[in-house]
Amino acid sequence: MRKFLIKVDKQQYEVEIEEIKVNKISKSIGDLKIKTPSPIEKRNTLVNQINNHVVSPMAGSILKVNVIPGQYVNRGHLLMVLEAMKMENEITSHLDGKISSVKIDVGQVISAGEILVEFE
Repeated sequence: MRKFLIKVDKQQYEVEIEEIKVNKISKSIGDLKIKTPSPIEKRNTLVNQINNHVVSPMAGSILKVNVIPGQYVNRGHLLMVLEAMKMENEITSHLDGKISSVKIDVGQVISAGEILVEFE
């Protein structure tokens, strides 16, 4: 049992709380850990790649397009910025290569899985 002092409307109450044990392992809020993805995991989540395509990981609208057909890019090059749920998401290249076509325009509303860029 653990004891706590709680105030409600300037009135103090002493309460006892029992920790529940599951399989002889006690869990408390302090034991919980949240895994934060690495920058590479975040990028791989945002850039859902299929062969020589870059497809949209989510629905949203295109704020910026930073590439044109015929342009050579390196892995990690910023291709475009996608706004989704009031957040700006950078879409980067997953490979080195030449852009053969850009399938979207600034201001265009896109859906998840839509092809954004094709490589040669």
